[in-house]
Amino acid sequence: MAAARTVDPAYRVHSAHAYFLKSGTIADPTDFAVDRIRDGRSFRTRRVTGLRGGEAIFTMMASVHRGDDGFLSPGHHAHRPAP
Repeated sequence: MAAARTVDPAYRVHSAHAYFLKSGTIADPTDFAVDRIRDGRSFRTRRVTGLRGGEAIFTMMASVHRGDDGFLSPGHHAHRPAP
């Protein structure tokens, strides 16, 4: 959500690669820092870092694309073969 909020709503998530670096607890708030890596005409790239107590516990690279439905598009899924 943090990455998506930095782009126009016409852009949809194309790919995301996330890593949990350390464990955290729900008692401590997580701050998310978003770096704008690239802003092209149809693709945009964001790096998100989740911080707890000033220490990185999560990192993600996300690519968003304008012009398709991203992960939600049925065209991105193979159809199941008939039994």
